[in-house]
Amino acid sequence: MLFLHLSYAQAHHRQHLSVISSYDKSHPWSNGLIKESLNKYISHDRMVLSSAAAATEETSERNIINKSSFSFYQIYKQVIWTTSGIIILLVFCILILVSNIEKRKKIALALEESEEKLTESELFLNKVIENSPHPMWVSDNKGTLIRSNQALRDLLDVTDDDIVGKYNVLKDNIVEEQGFLPLVNDVFEKGNIAQFNIEWDGSKLTQIALKNKTFVILDITISPIIDSAGKVVNAICQHKDITDLVLSRKKIEASLKEKEILIKEIHHRVKNNMQVISSILLLQSNTIEDKNTADVLKQCQNRIQSMALVHEKLYKTEDLVSINPRQYIKTLMKSLHKTYTTEKDNIVTRVDAEGRMLDIDTAVPLGLIVNELVTNAFQHAFEDGEGKINVALRDIDEKRLELTVRDNGVGLPEDFDINSSKTLGLQLVSLLSIQLKGDLKVTGNQGTEFQITFKRGKVKKI
Repeated sequence: MLFLHLSYAQAHHRQHLSVISSYDKSHPWSNGLIKESLNKYISHDRMVLSSAAAATEETSERNIINKSSFSFYQIYKQVIWTTSGIIILLVFCILILVSNIEKRKKIALALEESEEKLTESELFLNKVIENSPHPMWVSDNKGTLIRSNQALRDLLDVTDDDIVGKYNVLKDNIVEEQGFLPLVNDVFEKGNIAQFNIEWDGSKLTQIALKNKTFVILDITISPIIDSAGKVVNAICQHKDITDLVLSRKKIEASLKEKEILIKEIHHRVKNNMQVISSILLLQSNTIEDKNTADVLKQCQNRIQSMALVHEKLYKTEDLVSINPRQYIKTLMKSLHKTYTTEKDNIVTRVDAEGRMLDIDTAVPLGLIVNELVTNAFQHAFEDGEGKINVALRDIDEKRLELTVRDNGVGLPEDFDINSSKTLGLQLVSLLSIQLKGDLKVTGNQGTEFQITFKRGKVKKI
């Protein structure tokens, strides 16, 4: 009976070790408490086997079974404990297996849900691409077209079999000829977004033969699709047909160009007509012996020249509606200086005008005012033919300008009132100041100073 129990205990101990070894190979230990408990039972098995073996050896030597010196009940009890350990081990193993199975089920369920969501996302993306009104296509990471939408197929009059796997944007000779290939290369090499307008002529494409040799002007955007590792795996390209828009814009630009030429011609003709009138007055004044009458004609001539000068400056500008005040006033002053001075005179003129552009509605009356005041200074301010005339134009703020005409001549009488002046020139100054909605101030101490503050006109673009 003793040998029977010993054999039974040894068999269960070997089974115990076999289970532990096989399970340990296939499942890494994740619970230190379980491992510690099982090791405890293994040690307990070894102790029981050692006790049983010692008892067997002692009995063999004596060849006597002495029930009073050796207790079969104790050996049986040890065997029962060993069996319990194996059962507990098996229970723990089953619990671990059940837990792993549940985890695997959850992982499988999560993967299934992720695949469903991914499938839904792919279907949604496919619908977006396919139903887009703009031609679109997708390439691989080497620029080869792998799918297209209906709008692209309609534009080129092709099927997927005609272009999928056969067209490569990096080998498009039209893109290369128009200098956009470096931008496209950066999409695949650097992950940049490329955007450009291209005149795409299907008859010049060398990669594939198209049935419809379409000429279109395209607004192209190529965007990279980058994976989690930062590598470009695909690119999506969207075309927008802007042919009608560009052609319409070119027609408008051509029309504007014609309009600019026409306006230049108008300014040029107005200037020429005024020059003709000025020349007639000059010829007439040369035939008049009365000095006062000749001076009147000369003043009229200068007024006409100041207006003609505005039109001359306008048709030489790019926008045809505004002139540079500094250039205009300097040219006007130079003309007046030549008209009213002789070699004996030593009258110095100075212009200090800011460079902001003036519209024609401001420039014409402003030029006439400068003409009248400077002419008056040349004629009456300097008795000995020496002096200075300063003309300044500055911005007070965004909406207001200030014109100052000053000389260091004999000055004005103490009772001078410009509003009661009977000379045509000063009457014009007063009326033109009102036209500019300006505030006119006159001082006559130590020379004469006219100061006009007025609103800046709006430059109307054509």
